[in-house]
Amino acid sequence: MFSILGSDEEEMGRFLATYQKTSPEWDVFRKKIPDELLKKFQRVLSECKSEGYVNPHMSEGVIVWQQILTRERSKDAADQCTLCSRSFVAGDCRGRTRLVNGQRHFVFCWVTG
Repeated sequence: MFSILGSDEEEMGRFLATYQKTSPEWDVFRKKIPDELLKKFQRVLSECKSEGYVNPHMSEGVIVWQQILTRERSKDAADQCTLCSRSFVAGDCRGRTRLVNGQRHFVFCWVTG
């Protein structure tokens, strides 16, 4: 996170703390965040989510994340689609269905070849 935000991490922490305390409407609140900082934080959110870290919030003056965990027995059920922000239903998924031997098969965007 620091490699993206750099010295802006503290400022983003202040915005998170204010948002937590006041619980305003997000669309109104986000207009108070400078565009450059908002773009950086969006990148942080995206990269952290892809690694299983979500819901950043302030705790004792530092940004804390929740981590998505799984049980050992179901670890093979998760893949890169599990945490993807894109949606097949919304139509922005990069995966495609292909016809293979007369049957439709979903081919993940992250599968090479």
